[in-house]
Amino acid sequence: SSGINAEWPLRPGYGYYPNAKKTILIVKNHKDQAEAETLFGHLGVKITTSGERHLGAVVGSKKYREDYIKEKVEKWITDIEQLADIASEEPQLAYSAFTKGICHRWRFFMRTIPDIAEYFAPLESKIMHVLIPALLGRPVNQHERDILELPVRYGGLGIINPVRIASREYAFSVALTKDLVSLINQQDQDITKLDMGKMKEKKEELRKQKDEFLSQRFKMLYNGSDHLLKNHLNQAREKGASTWLSALPLKDLNYVLNKQEFQDSIRLRYGWKIQGVPSKCACGHANSVYHSLDCKLGGYVCMRHNAIRDTAAFFLQEAKCKDVRIEPALLPVQPTSFSRKTNTQDEARLDVAAVGLYAPFERTFFDIRVTHPNCDSNTFKPLDKIYSAHEKEKKDLYEERVLQSEKGSFVPLVFTTSGGMGPLCTVFVDRISERIADHNKEAKSQVKNHIRTRFRFDLLRSTLIALRGIRGRQKAQHLGLVDVSFNLIPQKTSFEVS
Repeated sequence: SSGINAEWPLRPGYGYYPNAKKTILIVKNHKDQAEAETLFGHLGVKITTSGERHLGAVVGSKKYREDYIKEKVEKWITDIEQLADIASEEPQLAYSAFTKGICHRWRFFMRTIPDIAEYFAPLESKIMHVLIPALLGRPVNQHERDILELPVRYGGLGIINPVRIASREYAFSVALTKDLVSLINQQDQDITKLDMGKMKEKKEELRKQKDEFLSQRFKMLYNGSDHLLKNHLNQAREKGASTWLSALPLKDLNYVLNKQEFQDSIRLRYGWKIQGVPSKCACGHANSVYHSLDCKLGGYVCMRHNAIRDTAAFFLQEAKCKDVRIEPALLPVQPTSFSRKTNTQDEARLDVAAVGLYAPFERTFFDIRVTHPNCDSNTFKPLDKIYSAHEKEKKDLYEERVLQSEKGSFVPLVFTTSGGMGPLCTVFVDRISERIADHNKEAKSQVKNHIRTRFRFDLLRSTLIALRGIRGRQKAQHLGLVDVSFNLIPQKTSFEVS
């Protein structure tokens, strides 16, 4: 101690200069506090036996950590209440703020302070009973809450349960920083001894452990769901189906949803009842979500198809393909030269054609189909069977004619209203992503995510319009003169000349 006391005024050769007034000495044993005061008190060092905030976390006794985290949780509860007020009018913005901002502040404390899971219980209660109903427009039961905490790639919404993840976050943090902590404890200043390759392997191992945990968690929740919810969870897990949730609500890209659109989208995702939809369609049939997406009246099915067609043509142009055409007419053919299933009509057209996507001078024709995976004919079919059936149907109609007459190639692009893509459509997106990334010197993964998100929002918006859009002609309402208010104000008028 005398050595430390004598050397305190000396400045180190590198790093921070010691400042006694900014130095805190935490004494574990109360009996040693008096000796510590004698040794360091005159230097201005703060001496405590409880604890102190350090680098955003806290170091000290268990009670001090408990009091510190309880105080933090009270502040976070206030944040959630304020966010719920915002969610009552702007649920998409509030959801984005929670998943991309607020919850990550909590993770730092989870990773640096042990044994604090139980103190997050009041916060989780506020999330479940206040924030989520404000976001979704409806309360949720415990099973639904457990699903919503899963990441979007597992069919959830990524609205974390802090009680459930706190202990796991701390354990992973300890495992990942074990070697670094060992160097610090040994007071070894040679940072090159830290094996970064080993740390990278450990990080990958922890990631796999987390994925395994989430996979098992999903299976448990999936097995406890009814058939309808199982179908929707399978659809929500498809590649690209959840990109609309992870995208920032940017107005320039038309990614902003109003309150009704956002809440309707969540209800569609899980097959929940949508409020305010007419019980009977203008076509005369009983109305439902599934009927409104299939009904041809109103032109919404065509609108959905054309939105996908135009986006596909746009990205083909971005990929620097040549001679991109929308609805190109096919060359006339002799019906007897083709199989019975082939479309041989003179006015036959496909949706998009482009030159140079797969080979320099090869013209590729694309035909688009958007199917609803929850309609009566698809209810009990697995998704892979749905995609293969629609791709085969399109190939039977056009592939032989394109190969023999046009001397080109044919690719059917099959989408679902839930945001999924068929195998050939996935290959198409991968190819145009590669070309755009190479041309613009960008990361292929980011380009692919952007393309998937654009397609997803096209599907989402066209689906939402079909749900609540007007079908058929509106009856004009003519009011009698007695029912019309002209807002006339009586006024005395004199025609006498003064």
